[in-house]
Amino acid sequence: MEKNYCKTTGMISSCTAEDTTNQENCTFYERSSFKNKCMYFIFDEYCDCLKAQMDARGEKEFSKGELNKMELKDGRITMLASEKGMTIELRDFKASTTFAEIKLDSIQLAQTLGRFGHTKCKINLHGLDKVGKKMEHKTFEFKIPDDLGWGADTENIVIQTAKDKCPKSWIPDLSFSSYDSFFIKDEQRYAKTTIRRWVDIS
Repeated sequence: MEKNYCKTTGMISSCTAEDTTNQENCTFYERSSFKNKCMYFIFDEYCDCLKAQMDARGEKEFSKGELNKMELKDGRITMLASEKGMTIELRDFKASTTFAEIKLDSIQLAQTLGRFGHTKCKINLHGLDKVGKKMEHKTFEFKIPDDLGWGADTENIVIQTAKDKCPKSWIPDLSFSSYDSFFIKDEQRYAKTTIRRWVDIS
């Protein structure tokens, strides 16, 4: 049967075990290398075990690993710090996707560096459907009307043509501002762009 002596109140997590001997009955107990006490028992009062804190808050699905898991084969992280705080970006390199952007102000950054769990912050997530996959890309050429002029509607027509003619499961880049986006082939007018898709990694 599990026993958790960690008690959380607001930002504070305290140990409620009667003494250091009683701490050994806690599910999250790990003996200190220096003293006969739990390694997470700090300043003779507080609990510094993140898993115990999460369990105490009722977040058992996290502390027991009951959520689906995924290990990225080529994960990357970028941390940009300034006097205003820090921005953290998480990227799946194989998927060529930055899927999480975490912003911390100076106070939040100080809290995380002080090992305070569950610090509030801004998290922007995008492209989660691509995470864990591999991005493939190639050049896609397609015919456009020979009588297409260069007016204000030209780009809109080319964009719609690209969408209509793009192979199934591929996604076209819809910018045609490059000098070689349009060309003549076999005396007919063509446009070209890059198309991408994300496939499972075998």
